[in-house]
Amino acid sequence: MEWADAETWDAVMTAPAEHDAELVDRLYHIHFTQRAFLILWTGAPRLKYDPKSFRDRAALRDWAVTYYPDANAFLRTVSADRFPTPIVVPWAKLYEKQLGGPPAATTFGETIFQVWAHTTAHRAQISTRLRQFGIEPPLMDYIAWIWAGRPAPRWGDPRQR
Repeated sequence: MEWADAETWDAVMTAPAEHDAELVDRLYHIHFTQRAFLILWTGAPRLKYDPKSFRDRAALRDWAVTYYPDANAFLRTVSADRFPTPIVVPWAKLYEKQLGGPPAATTFGETIFQVWAHTTAHRAQISTRLRQFGIEPPLMDYIAWIWAGRPAPRWGDPRQR
């Protein structure tokens, strides 16, 4: 997920500046959600959803990058027996109307998968927008990462490559 996010950011950073507001809003949603689940897992204090707290995509990118060391450090401490453990997702109740009733029980492992799946879906949306801006999005399929030899994420400034 980190590799694909870094690849996406490389492409995003080349988009014309007039698209900053839209891109910041979409990217903030991705990275806020990633962080919200990490906060849920660790019991850290909640964050307020505020995409306007970032003046531009570069500032948001700098914040987004800080998620991965924290998430990776936490995940290294997790044993497999925690995966089936039930977890209450406080914001799940916001979806009762769409679900047609209260949300069913969720496990810790299912929330980890949700973060990956949610991020993947929104990266696809960003890729579609990048194509509309005339920017070819990167190949970021999981299998492409494997075929490329499982490269480490590159968070450097793509304009300096």
